[in-house]
Amino acid sequence: MPLCVICGDKLANEAMVHSKLKRHLTLKHNHFANKPRSYFEGLLSEQKQQSAMLSKKVKVADKAQEASYLGTELVAKIMKPHTIAETLILPACSAIVKTMFGSEAEKEVRKIPVSDSTISRRIHDMSADIEETVCTSVKESEMFALQVDESTDIGGMAQLLVFVWYIHDVKIVNQFFCCKEL
Repeated sequence: MPLCVICGDKLANEAMVHSKLKRHLTLKHNHFANKPRSYFEGLLSEQKQQSAMLSKKVKVADKAQEASYLGTELVAKIMKPHTIAETLILPACSAIVKTMFGSEAEKEVRKIPVSDSTISRRIHDMSADIEETVCTSVKESEMFALQVDESTDIGGMAQLLVFVWYIHDVKIVNQFFCCKEL
């Protein structure tokens, strides 16, 4: 459904009669009634450019989110404090990108969210997703086996460790399932 380029009102349909368009213009936008057609075509063109620019910004934001998850995965794999992304990884990436591609590309790299709370939240989201995926795979499997063990952490607290074996795509999969404090 087409929109008025001035006010954004929804207009009846694509084949709206010229007289109805003119009536909308004179009733709602009387101060624009004497403008030439090229003025409105320019407004429409400007709106399309703004829409394209907004779409481009959204794509950049999506890439920044994806990069943030990739950085989070690296931090989780090396088991370092979450602040390492903010204090080491992002500054190193920024310096490398600035040297290789210039300051415009470096500005885009700086948009990647890597605060310690963001990293922590993303690790939690990824672990919940992995747990859900493993649970689904175990439920779909014909057979599975659990191995349960108790361990003690550095603070003397008892921990329950659970491993699961199951069949997935004719392969036996050995997966760490969870670690719960007793």
